[in-house]
Amino acid sequence: MARSPSTPAKQVGVVGAEFKQDKFSFNADADFVGNSVKAAGVFVQDNFVVGGQVAFNVEKSALTEHNVGVSYAASDFATSVVTKKNFSALSASFHHQLSKDTVYAAVLDYDLKSAANTLTVGGRFKADSETTYAGKIDSEGFVSLASIQKIRPYVALTTSVHVDAKNFEGDAHKFGIGLTLG
Repeated sequence: MARSPSTPAKQVGVVGAEFKQDKFSFNADADFVGNSVKAAGVFVQDNFVVGGQVAFNVEKSALTEHNVGVSYAASDFATSVVTKKNFSALSASFHHQLSKDTVYAAVLDYDLKSAANTLTVGGRFKADSETTYAGKIDSEGFVSLASIQKIRPYVALTTSVHVDAKNFEGDAHKFGIGLTLG
């Protein structure tokens, strides 16, 4: 049993178990306050990973979450297809390490009910040992760019911008600056 200090007025009671082997992993949690049971499992064979997760509400006697996924990974490439929102959406992705300094990836989210989809393509380039650039664009017209500059061994400055390219005169644009210590 666990009591969370972040929720002082609400009791928390969760018991969990996990089982692992070389090619298989399974975990389950029982939430006695929320009256739910959650379980997830994954199986690995060669470069393939297949898994799923399920949640059951004991009080309502209903399945509240259920999704599955499959993935393939090689030394410089990974791809996956997973269900989301209880099999009502799909997400397909790939990640490719083109070189030690260049990575690119894409994610396609597809809603099976509305047939709406969003494609996001992005990448990261390490210009030198102290400078990294990253960017992404999606099919909704949002463009995001970031620059990470190492100032000292344990200090990095990050600047970023997020622009709505379809509505350039709108107010959805964002700019960020961050300082990372450590």
